[in-house]
Amino acid sequence: MKLNNIDNIMNKIDDELIQGCKRFLDEMNRVEQEKKKKEEEERIASEKREARRNYWAQKLYSDKSQGMTIIIPENSKLKK
Repeated sequence: MKLNNIDNIMNKIDDELIQGCKRFLDEMNRVEQEKKKKEEEERIASEKREARRNYWAQKLYSDKSQGMTIIIPENSKLKK
């Protein structure tokens, strides 16, 4: 009787351990998918920003008659 009870307890512990591992792996997969999604969104946003910068730079330099001087302060992030 005791041997059967010990086997049941061990099986229960094994099942709980397996379920915990499955939950952990599911959570890891979810986090990885969210990370990939965020990286893709950031990449697309970066490409859009670059395209806007290129567009406005082209506009600024293509029309010399409407050109202007832009003064950038020394501590500006644009100086980098």
